[in-house]
Amino acid sequence: MFEHLPWKVENSLDRFFRNREPALEIVGTDSPTFLAGLLTQPKVALDEKPHLVIVADQAAAERLKTSLRFVNPAADPYILPGFDVGVYSNLHPNRRVTAGRLRWLWQAQNAKHGDIFIAPVEALIQRTLPYQALSTRTRVFRKTDALPGDFAAQLESLGYANVPLVEDVGTFSIRGGIVDVYSPAHDHPVRLELFGDIIDSLRSFDAENQRGLGDTDHLCVIPAHEVLFTDESRQRAATRFRANLEGRDVDREEAQALLHHMVQGQYIHGIEFLLSYFYPTPALPTEHFNSGLNVWRLDPFELERAYDQLLSGSKKDFESSDSQIVRPEMNEVYSSLDALQFPGESQTITLTKVRIGDDSTDGTVAILPVSTSDLKEIAATAKQLAAQATEL
Repeated sequence: MFEHLPWKVENSLDRFFRNREPALEIVGTDSPTFLAGLLTQPKVALDEKPHLVIVADQAAAERLKTSLRFVNPAADPYILPGFDVGVYSNLHPNRRVTAGRLRWLWQAQNAKHGDIFIAPVEALIQRTLPYQALSTRTRVFRKTDALPGDFAAQLESLGYANVPLVEDVGTFSIRGGIVDVYSPAHDHPVRLELFGDIIDSLRSFDAENQRGLGDTDHLCVIPAHEVLFTDESRQRAATRFRANLEGRDVDREEAQALLHHMVQGQYIHGIEFLLSYFYPTPALPTEHFNSGLNVWRLDPFELERAYDQLLSGSKKDFESSDSQIVRPEMNEVYSSLDALQFPGESQTITLTKVRIGDDSTDGTVAILPVSTSDLKEIAATAKQLAAQATEL
């Protein structure tokens, strides 16, 4: 961990956070290692709020995660995944991507001071289920709790699949007095052993080899899908789905079959892209935080480039996909970068190599220039950490 920052940087940041100023530009660097040093710096009052770091893409998110763990091996940031396939690719996202998003949202609703959340642009502007849809459907089970008699039905209503053997996230299995559940909230599935309907023990196990990993004190059940079926949502989605098909040359028989599945509350391939059909006001991931954030924008020019690239690519794909059945409008899947809203009392810090605006300012954005000597001092600290890691 960095023992200290250059005095000017440390003092300026400390004053910025303590005075609750709305925005700060750190000019001279967009280095993930520099940011990692700031995020893990104990002497600066950064840990009074959770941190949300906005990066250009998944690769940038992984680089920052690597830098954080290099600076502080105990760092455990949460990365928000986006779709692993294009909206108009005629493919469907991997179940683990959806589970990863739900875990991030659940962690956001339970964020603690100092937690680090990382979000690529595309993932952050991707619409998701409303706050209440997740929070009111979250339940924790502990030893001696009674398991509801309709537990299987409850899990299925949350998007879990009933399978013979639990090997993937978002699945469950009930075999007599043994209940296995792989919730997105957990790294591993949890096995409940029952005495009657009372939970007698809880143990985590390896999904690949089914071997036990030790006792755990709870099972947290959260939704396994961002799309959740209710009578109202099925009717709303069916109406939107029919309207979307009007005037388009699609396979009517296949479209009718997909519509029938949705009306029956059955998940279809690509339903994640139709999330806006199911909720009157879908949310953005930032709406799942309960309190103010330290919002870090790493390289604003790359953020804008990633957003523009998403817009242009999606527009081109949309225009060439008229015959696809699952074909939502882009604004039904994504919001805009400018539309992101953060909780009250959030503060925004931008790291950029060059000044974003002109020399004139209305005083709402503080400027912190970082000199070459400051960067050299950070680099020297990083080298010392690398040497220490090598010796270990």
